[in-house]
Amino acid sequence: MKNYSKILLLFIATSTLFFACKKEEYKAPVSNAVNMAGRWYMELYGDENDNGKIDPDDDYLIYTYHDLGEWYLVTSNASDNSTDSLVFSERYAANASLSLFPWFVKCKLPIDYTNLTFKPATVKNLVDFDPVTNIYNTVTVKEGKIIKSALTLPSGNVADSIFINLEFPEQDPGYHYLFAGHRDSGFPEDQH
Repeated sequence: MKNYSKILLLFIATSTLFFACKKEEYKAPVSNAVNMAGRWYMELYGDENDNGKIDPDDDYLIYTYHDLGEWYLVTSNASDNSTDSLVFSERYAANASLSLFPWFVKCKLPIDYTNLTFKPATVKNLVDFDPVTNIYNTVTVKEGKIIKSALTLPSGNVADSIFINLEFPEQDPGYHYLFAGHRDSGFPEDQH
């Protein structure tokens, strides 16, 4: 009986070690909007002449890279992982309770993934709820584009650029905000 117990114990120990050491290869999740997703450092302009372009002589530079410091925009795939929309939000690394505007911005924007553009649309600002009217305020995208490998950063790295023209109809009707910047390279000298 002792031999059977020793053999059974040896079999259990061996099979436990065999199955415990078997490793499965990790498969990272895949974003279907990877070419448009990222963290973006930007400058913010007021489009004074409402032409959708940054004109240094006519438009008002609200914030430079250095003014914004740890502020950045994030574009990420939506929960359905589709290629027709992105989540667009602002972030402040040191304090999540601060916003670039008097209101916070987070919305799901329609995109044309093939051309790396943002489609014109008016969408809900998911973090700007008006309790008086009991509805979400909106964000209007006039235009936007991501250009691959468009900039050389202070570190010498090449990065994608982003441009997006937004309006906040309930908060600042008729006024257009132009965001222009670059994708985060991960190098500190490029993180204004």
